[in-house]
Amino acid sequence: MAKKHRFSKTITNEERYKLLEQQSSEKGENKEVKPNQPQPDQANNRPNQARFNTPLGCNASFLFYRDKTMGEELHLKNIGEVLGIDRLDKSLHGIAYSDYFKILDCEHFTLKTTYPGLLIGVGYEHPAVEKDDFQLGFFFDHTTGIPVIPGSSVKGVLKKIFPDDKDSKIEEKLEYLNGILKSNSPDNYIINSDNCSIIKKRLFEAKTVYYDAYISSLPKDKKIFAQDYITPHRDKDGKYNPFMEPVPLRFLKIAPGVEFTFQFKFNFADFNKFELSQDQVLKLFKQILLDFKIGAKRNYGYGTFNISVI
Repeated sequence: MAKKHRFSKTITNEERYKLLEQQSSEKGENKEVKPNQPQPDQANNRPNQARFNTPLGCNASFLFYRDKTMGEELHLKNIGEVLGIDRLDKSLHGIAYSDYFKILDCEHFTLKTTYPGLLIGVGYEHPAVEKDDFQLGFFFDHTTGIPVIPGSSVKGVLKKIFPDDKDSKIEEKLEYLNGILKSNSPDNYIINSDNCSIIKKRLFEAKTVYYDAYISSLPKDKKIFAQDYITPHRDKDGKYNPFMEPVPLRFLKIAPGVEFTFQFKFNFADFNKFELSQDQVLKLFKQILLDFKIGAKRNYGYGTFNISVI
């Protein structure tokens, strides 16, 4: 007899929390419930904090994590239904939308998501109660509830591609980076084995600031979210089993056609001696994100961008 999925509708919310408590106890984790952690509510079969009505313009983070629907129809809503404004050139709570995110006197470029979309924050726990709820987490800006790409994630992808003198793949990385800069001869490399460690340190450990990338343009339908599914064929021990009946896991993603603006602030005074200009650094960063993507499930095509045409 097949084992029932633990988020099946035949399992009550109270039973689920007991199960989670038992699992925490087995792992030696603290059983104490945090003050802002949702508590079981048998009447609604949802967390207590989810009893609020959802007004037009309530932010997407609330809909996803706190509303009684757990964001189950978030992928159907347009920007006006999750932000309260139907265009990004309007004011939000008396402040221009771009002023929440746009950094003055910084370097920036824009990229647009392509199919199948973008996944951010899937490692966060989503309080799924029923099997049809979204099963993976998502990352939102705390103030507006709009998705952003954390600056730390942007920095992590870029930093991995820049080598230092101890990198085992230094030759391949130098060839790749200088190829972007159209410096194809090793004798004329702009970034070379002598300066790569210093350049990497000044780009990622000095005064360089990597800001969150924010949504700066919408698709024609003004929908920034979409839904998708994964069907893992693994047993409870994590082993692949092609004969196991998969349980589809529903998750939220950024839809294709959403434009993000990436922002950086550099101290370029130190780069003059290496003949590495501001435009060259931005060119490197943009091409790395185009080639290596960002976010989760990149091996399956998620996190892919193309260049925005203005």
